Amino acid sequence: MQIRYLTLCLMALSLSACSQHVIKSNANTGQSLEQKAVTGLNAMFETSGYDYQGKLKFQANSASNTTKTSKLTQPEVAPPLDPILQRQIEQYLKVQKIRLGHQEKQHLYTALAKEQLPNPDWSAAKEGYGSNFDQFALNLLSNIQFSYNGSVHYRQKLASLNLEAKYEKPTLLVHAKVPMVVDFNEYKFYINYFSLMPYLVNKDSQASFAYIDFSKYKNEINRVDFKKLADYLKQVNALPYALAEPKGIQALPLNAKDKKLAVVDKIRLSTTLEQIQLQMALYEQVNRPYFLNSVVGIKATDAVAEQAATTVAAQASTQTQHKAVALAGDANDVLSSAKDEAAESSLQLSQLIDTHFSALGQADKAEPAQAAQSHCSTDGGSENERCAETAAAADTVVTEQREDRVAADAVQTADQDSDEYLNQQQCQELISQPQRATMGALTFCQHEYDLNAFASKEKEVNQTKLIDALSNLSPIFEPYASDQLMDVKTFSGLWAKHQAEIQQALKANTQQIPLVMDVGLDAQGRATLVDYDIQIASKKYGTINIQADFNIQNYGQASTIDRAQLRQAKSLAEVSKGSVIENMVRGFSTATGGEETETDAATTVKNRLSLNEQLKQLAEKTYQQTHSYTQTYQALWGMKMAAQNRDLLKNYNAQSLQEIAQVYAYWFADEHVYNPTGQALKQIQALQKKHDLELDQQFNHELGEAVYQIVSAVVAKDAERQAWQHLVKQYKQPKAIFAQHYMQNFKQDYDVDQPQQLKAVADILAQAYVDSTQNRLSLKSIEKLTLQQDGYIDLELYEKSYTVLKENLNPKK
Repeated sequence: MQIRYLTLCLMALSLSACSQHVIKSNANTGQSLEQKAVTGLNAMFETSGYDYQGKLKFQANSASNTTKTSKLTQPEVAPPLDPILQRQIEQYLKVQKIRLGHQEKQHLYTALAKEQLPNPDWSAAKEGYGSNFDQFALNLLSNIQFSYNGSVHYRQKLASLNLEAKYEKPTLLVHAKVPMVVDFNEYKFYINYFSLMPYLVNKDSQASFAYIDFSKYKNEINRVDFKKLADYLKQVNALPYALAEPKGIQALPLNAKDKKLAVVDKIRLSTTLEQIQLQMALYEQVNRPYFLNSVVGIKATDAVAEQAATTVAAQASTQTQHKAVALAGDANDVLSSAKDEAAESSLQLSQLIDTHFSALGQADKAEPAQAAQSHCSTDGGSENERCAETAAAADTVVTEQREDRVAADAVQTADQDSDEYLNQQQCQELISQPQRATMGALTFCQHEYDLNAFASKEKEVNQTKLIDALSNLSPIFEPYASDQLMDVKTFSGLWAKHQAEIQQALKANTQQIPLVMDVGLDAQGRATLVDYDIQIASKKYGTINIQADFNIQNYGQASTIDRAQLRQAKSLAEVSKGSVIENMVRGFSTATGGEETETDAATTVKNRLSLNEQLKQLAEKTYQQTHSYTQTYQALWGMKMAAQNRDLLKNYNAQSLQEIAQVYAYWFADEHVYNPTGQALKQIQALQKKHDLELDQQFNHELGEAVYQIVSAVVAKDAERQAWQHLVKQYKQPKAIFAQHYMQNFKQDYDVDQPQQLKAVADILAQAYVDSTQNRLSLKSIEKLTLQQDGYIDLELYEKSYTVLKENLNPKK
């Protein structure tokens, strides 16, 4: 768990603005062991970049048991959609007054039919086959020497990973190196996989990087607040140390390897994998609302570029097939050209601003964006004491308020659930005759007691297993969930408060997996090595030892990544052209958002769309026809329900399904998207009573949230389109449009204390945009910038506004 977490941290934080933090030079000699370890680990988030290297070793001593062999089931072809379900969907669409063409219906039915196929892994994963495969994998891993190295560059949003694997036997030697780079500025992942599959790369591309373009996900990536993500990950780093037993943390003597890496302190954390997993899961649970709302960012985003792609797709569906492919190709060229031009202009502008500020006496300013730092620092003195007292008081107030709220909620929930609704026996009776039950009641029974009225007998047998610790503790910690960040200090109080329940839940895991984590610190208190040792004992597979060494070097001076190689990279289709997997790669490129080659038949494009992509198209078409959030939600809800639980859908008529979908649309909507009042609200409340949809447990949250995310994105996209049209109509000239677009987006992301300063900066950057488009960008373009305006310069927003204007004002230039 922790190894996976550190890997995720490494890649995710390459997106963020963590480079604005400054490494503290003191060794923090007055800190406790756990504080030293946490400070050292968090140093990775407080620098402009670093290099890293490490090794990963698996050692398996297999148990001497024999296993049966089993046959692999062949992949199934999607059968026709269930006629009864198809008839139900047609009636549902008719009630919704959604007009779909014959081909559109067939594509939708095909996608739904594929959802009904069983997972091929289920039929293949018989006990004998699974055991044989696991033994084979463990033996293979035990004989491979894994090593890796790379660098992280926060400012450039760039990270590299060079993975090496060596397999050596008396008659066989294989040594492979796979270099990889991820660039979150260009939204591309680069890889040279020739060493792994030399016969699958054409001879002209063996030394080239292949890239995967994931720019189709840039809106989701740009929604993330990476400063808050960094703060959250720092808390996660501190979690196992804050919750560890005193005897679980100890100082270690230094060995020769430590001294070679300039380690001055070495700290060991001894725990178990189950404890780490449980701690992480419960901490994530209480912070889930905060993480989703404040970190992941459920807010308006820049959907203008995505709107351009959607427009092209809509045109493609009404034109001839070959013309559609040509239009898509032209659109991709436009988007790519505008983005490249914006990035180049942003880089040039950044250099000009640095030069300009240097001339104004700012040559020694290391981090401009960090002008406003907290008064609480690592320096001693009365100011620090006051900060500590204030923080402690705030923690106390937050904890007391949260506990008061939890107590009140617990009483209310107990009153509602135990006295007024269904117990397990009543649910047993209901699911025996599901045709007479409301959807809210059936959903409640499945949610609360895991009783599914439409589950197959085979599935019910497989569900007879022990409830693990997380299942027991999750309801206890759920009431503490809040849209405010719960820090580790507050969570430690809850952990201590519920220690009896935690120990009781952990008793089920009689044989826990020991995990040892060693952190080595340099003279500045920064982590230079992080070593893991995990011992897994299994009756079926014997003993498995996993050792991972992770070394960090060159804080603030990360090795340069060769951008020339990245510029020469080729698409997967180009690299594999002429190879035996050319057709397979072509399909993969399409799935990840890459361009299709001209040889692809345009008639197969819609057939390859997944169900979610079909639903997105349906949402766009429905909203375009109705301009109604509710009707769009209802249309998608029916299709999603058909895919997720066709038997439950067939249990109700079209009118009832429409009413249930209307309640779902209200329940899962944010107020700013849909907030009915008056007669409309009374009608929904009546439907809630009719269909037993008044408690949170009566709703299928996975279904409701999934549909809402699609519909809200379509609504937001339409609002963005209208806002853009209004902006162009009101301000007309590119310079004025750029300035307004920059100011609007800046105000969404930041609090603005001095609006006049923001307007002045926006006007200057707008002039820089105009000059850049005319190849006249120079120091003269920004000569009016002052040092006091530094905090209102956001080059990412400049690049974003530049791209939007280029794509929408003059796309053919």
